[in-house]
Amino acid sequence: MQPRELGSIPPYRPRLGLDVSDRLRLGSNENPLGPSPKAIEAVRADATRMHRYPARPHAELDAALADRWEVETEQIWLGAGAVSVIDTLTRAMVDPGEAILRPDPGFSYFGRSNLSHYGVERTYPMSKSRSFTLDSQAILDVYAGEPLVYINTPHNPTGALASRAAVTEVVEGTDPSTLVVVDEAYEPFSTEPSMASLVNETDRVAIIRTFSKTYGLAGARIGYGIIPPSIASAYERVSTPFGVSRLACVAGLAALDDEAYLERSIAVARRGRTYLDTEIKATTWPSEANFVLVEVGDAATVTELLKQNGLEVKDCTNFGLDSCIRITVGTSEQNRLAAEIINQVVS
Repeated sequence: MQPRELGSIPPYRPRLGLDVSDRLRLGSNENPLGPSPKAIEAVRADATRMHRYPARPHAELDAALADRWEVETEQIWLGAGAVSVIDTLTRAMVDPGEAILRPDPGFSYFGRSNLSHYGVERTYPMSKSRSFTLDSQAILDVYAGEPLVYINTPHNPTGALASRAAVTEVVEGTDPSTLVVVDEAYEPFSTEPSMASLVNETDRVAIIRTFSKTYGLAGARIGYGIIPPSIASAYERVSTPFGVSRLACVAGLAALDDEAYLERSIAVARRGRTYLDTEIKATTWPSEANFVLVEVGDAATVTELLKQNGLEVKDCTNFGLDSCIRITVGTSEQNRLAAEIINQVVS
């Protein structure tokens, strides 16, 4: 017995078992503060109800998010992380054989999801000469009627922002049947507001957000989409039944109420990225996220040398940036040690 032909789908290999202490594990954009304390407390209180399906907490979290973003409850699509929301959008919007359009460099799962659903991926360029700022014309120059066009802001792995004007230009320059999907996984760390209001203003924009970064719930696996009204009802047809765990919903609901933790997370990220940008003696790019992109020459070699010196970072070769590494902002002490080790290795 063999699986279907999967050669066109790049494998995803998570970081497992690396010999790096948590104090310098700065490769996956995790929150250095740990989970939201209110989320921890809520999960402990609800743990005895794990034998129940997550219907009630799912509905409560839907309602809380809808209230926060001033949309209808059915416009909230919960998923086991942002990648699950991407898969749900793929099932709802893309026929087998159709392509999606994503940034290059950029988060590869946008395309990988469509490949696994018998589709194709196409890319538009994010130019290094423009400091990876979104160029709406670069998207429209290659656009060929794809049902999904993905935009990432702040952009991963560079931290660059897309402007609201550029996103609007993409919406206006594409077909009415195209949905422009704005991934805002790192938006709370930025100095610009969410573009969620575009969802109802245009009915052509969807927003993806996650609890992994700012709320420290990466291990809980919970994210959500804010979906335009015209397609919102598709969720019940294409989503995985009970696709988000009860405890993830409980954690997310409690984290939403933890404003003190959120403010601290944002402050740590903003202060830390400024520190890393200043102290690392190599070329860096301005970042609005909780990470910094660094030019180091041979990224694969430098990443291995950093690991040998006790620091885990992200080798950006798989983004097509084989001279760059991405380092997650940590605590003040982690940032100090990381900058010191990077400077030693790169020099």
